[in-house]
Amino acid sequence: MNLPFHIDLSAKHQQDAGPNPSRDWLTLLGIVFVLLLASVGANVYLYHEALTGAPLGGKAPQTASLNTDLVTQVESVFAARATEAGKYSSGGYSFIDPSK
Repeated sequence: MNLPFHIDLSAKHQQDAGPNPSRDWLTLLGIVFVLLLASVGANVYLYHEALTGAPLGGKAPQTASLNTDLVTQVESVFAARATEAGKYSSGGYSFIDPSK
């Protein structure tokens, strides 16, 4: 069966053709254009998904319940630090400079 077209991919045929800068640039620009279209398409899809509120990675993971005791402990630590910082700035602690 004879095909209506013939593609010769042998190295001999390609060496005879020689470099063709316009063909190479058009091929490069075509590949870049296709990649640019793929990138724009993916960004439009992700933007649409973010606008509708759908999770981007598939199903949203289940969140664990928050332990309020730990939150209370952390808040007390920061409150104690704020109290100490206030003592330094208000003069509650006296500092004697040993170099004087």
